[in-house]
Amino acid sequence: MKFIRFLIVGFIFGIIMSKAEIISWYRIYEMFRFESFHMYGVIGSAV
Repeated sequence: MKFIRFLIVGFIFGIIMSKAEIISWYRIYEMFRFESFHMYGVIGSAV
């Protein structure tokens, strides 16, 4: 039962990351070229 909870939390976390476009190669590309604040905002809020 304990593992099912972790599986559900991981699934929800993955959906949130996907909706926030954190896994998008374009967003990562923009971050390294300093063209967008999106990724830095997400990293900063996580810290």
